Formats: sequence, C-alpha cells, structure tokens
Amino acid sequence: MISKPRAIKPISLSNKIRDIAIRAGLRTVEEFNKIEKHHGSLRKEVPIVHGFRKFFTSQLVEADVKTELRWLLEGHNLKANDSNYVRVSEKRLQQEYERAINNLTINEENRLRRTVEILKIEKSRIDKLEAKIQKLERRHR
Repeated sequence: MISKPRAIKPISLSNKIRDIAIRAGLRTVEEFNKIEKHHGSLRKEVPIVHGFRKFFTSQLVEADVKTELRWLLEGHNLKANDSNYVRVSEKRLQQEYERAINNLTINEENRLRRTVEILKIEKSRIDKLEAKIQKLERRHR
C-alpha cells in the first residue's frame, strides 16, 4: 500500500503514453532540431493524447453508441438539464462500451474470441436441428 500517494502530473502521463506508443511502433523516436523545437516539444500532425480521444470517440460513433452515453464514456457531463433527468447505471454504460470493443481493440484476439463464441452457439443450434431432423426421419421410415 502506498503511504503518501501523490497526484500524477499531466506531463508524466503524456511522457508515459508517448513511451508506450514508441514501444508499440505507433510513434518513432525523433531527435530535436532547433528549427523543429517548439517550447521543448516536437509537434506532430495529431497530438498523441488528442489522437487517442479522437480515435475513441470515432469508434464509439461507428459502433452506434447513443450520444448521451458516448459523452459520459468520454468523461463529459450531459448537456443542459439532462443530468437532472437522466440516470444511467454503470451496467448500461458497460453494455454500450462493449458494443464498441471490437472497434477499439487493435489486437485481433478479442475479435477472434467473440467469433469463436458466436460460432460455438451456431454449431450448437445446428447440432440440435440435425438431431431433430434425424429423429423425424426415423419416425417416418
């Protein structure tokens, strides 16, 4: 257990995300050039943290997640007086998030696992239908 926890600073979080992106091959390590240097950082076309938020939001839209629930998943508040009238359970938010998991997952493992689950269910259904057909065929012989 941590005895004296301290809040993480935004720059520390940014540096950690950048390091992970470099190790994952999503970003490259670049040397600073005096011309490119801008207030101690190298500007990219898409800032890394903003890029994650933009990707997350786009994938929620692609998965048809309801707008109000998307706002909550993005960490925003509901607009106007909606927060006074709309109460969303954690379970409901999780269900909406799960709709977007395939879009948000870079690794194929999750998609393949879900495909296997669907195929198992379909195979089970087909096996039951085949058993019924065989039973009917035996009756009518």
